[in-house]
Amino acid sequence: MLNKIVLENFKGYREETVIPMAPITLLYGNNSAGKSSIFHALLFAYEVLKNDWCDVDVSTLANVDLGGFLNLVNRNSAESWLRIGLEFDFPFDGAVDFRTAEHGSRGFGSDSADLDNFCIENGLGIISPSGEAGAETASLDFTIHWNEVSKKPYVSSMKVGLDYQDILTITANPDTNRVYIGEINFDHTLLNVDCGDGISPLKKLIRQLTSDTPSLSDSDEITIPITTGAAGAKPPLGQTLRILFPEERKSNEFSKFWGSDDEDIERSEEEEKQYREEQRRIEIYEAVLRELFTQAVVTPIHAAAAILGSMAAIGPMRAIPARNFIPYRRRDPSRWYEGLGGWDIAYSCSDEELSKISQWMFRLRTGYTLARERNSPSNMNIHGEKEMGVQVTLRDLQGNHFFAPDVGIGISQLLPVVVATCVTNIGVIYVEQPELHIHPALQVELGDLLCAHISPVDGWKGAEMQPIRGNDKQFLFETHSEHLLLRLLRRIRQTSEGEIALDGETLSPDDLAVVYIDNSQGDSTANRLRVREDGEFIDPWPKGFFRERGEELI
Repeated sequence: MLNKIVLENFKGYREETVIPMAPITLLYGNNSAGKSSIFHALLFAYEVLKNDWCDVDVSTLANVDLGGFLNLVNRNSAESWLRIGLEFDFPFDGAVDFRTAEHGSRGFGSDSADLDNFCIENGLGIISPSGEAGAETASLDFTIHWNEVSKKPYVSSMKVGLDYQDILTITANPDTNRVYIGEINFDHTLLNVDCGDGISPLKKLIRQLTSDTPSLSDSDEITIPITTGAAGAKPPLGQTLRILFPEERKSNEFSKFWGSDDEDIERSEEEEKQYREEQRRIEIYEAVLRELFTQAVVTPIHAAAAILGSMAAIGPMRAIPARNFIPYRRRDPSRWYEGLGGWDIAYSCSDEELSKISQWMFRLRTGYTLARERNSPSNMNIHGEKEMGVQVTLRDLQGNHFFAPDVGIGISQLLPVVVATCVTNIGVIYVEQPELHIHPALQVELGDLLCAHISPVDGWKGAEMQPIRGNDKQFLFETHSEHLLLRLLRRIRQTSEGEIALDGETLSPDDLAVVYIDNSQGDSTANRLRVREDGEFIDPWPKGFFRERGEELI
């Protein structure tokens, strides 16, 4: 789950702005205040982290024209750069294998348990970042600059944090084509397990293996040269981090016979055996560093890209499928933005998922459930063969079947949101104007759909009441709906007072982030409006928002 987004010099966000996230995050604000810019930042971050693409025009996650890097930089900025930060749960559940043909035969092959055991046996004071005792949260904070020479943007720096502590920074210098790890926090809890003497064995090891002058004093900064890719300071995914170990070491306490196999050095049989053992030992320690920094850097990048890649981004103008609608058989994430991705899945999802979608359409009081039927062979496929046709229809309470164009437009606007919530393989659900064309009574019921599909924030006093939930989701809604908010506030109050009777309707104040986006002073800002356990706001609504009802009544 995403816990926080940080923007600086990105579109309307000139100053550093923190957007807090929760299982349910509602973005409110006037038109053109900067709500959609947060979504654009997530699309841009995905392309950078997943595809090493810093000059994004149209995102692969949604059919949104970002206009390229220079269009994303704040218009009032004197320099062409921007910054995005993400904080998220870690480690990601998906297994990551970074073993390659080059490194797979030596070292640990990205096995966190092996790394932990080796470090314990050798007193290195390291805990595997992605292992069982590793980090629970991670953060990536990267800055992208424009290179005037190549006329391309590149990641100039990437700061990595684990468990709310910065652990290192990768910096790229475009003038010298030099990329290196620096600002290593040797006091980080994962890198400084108490070894007895208070001296970091990791710092010693890094100096011995990565520096031509291992006699550096404690005050000298340690930098580790690495190779990355076209994106600059962002390493490519799917590979062990490539550290450039010096070819010649002027001093190394691990080997008194350091040299290459090509050197003409006469050794006795015993000396040759000792040399080979020491050489192998050095190779193992090199593998330790590769493994450590791969888990500390590449694995969090992979986790962030996977979280963003799980997003279903549903835009404000959802299409109504035609009567002869032909779904995409291969799931295309960009189809979600126009709403058709939801219909694609309705045609191909499991019967269990379809049943869940249908049940929620009924529970939301739309007046319809969903039906899927197979027709007799009627169409020819590309091989000239007859194939079975599939139809998805809306069925009313009397059993009548209708196509999407035959019912109110609000139903077709709502269905992609319900589908994205009920199916697996989707983690983050972004919806722009979920209330579009939907009756206020249905907007209220939509709040329960959200409550029933989140994983509650740990630590709140009602934790023992946590119900059995559906697929754990994170919702990011850009909305103007007061009705949706009222239902969520009501569920918070009822949960606090012990009034909730149905599974899936409990909600705590920490489960909900109401964020007001404002640009009345020229720059976009984000402020979380805190909620009490009785469902009332601690912080007042900004002047002029949701005030219209009172003014009209009076």
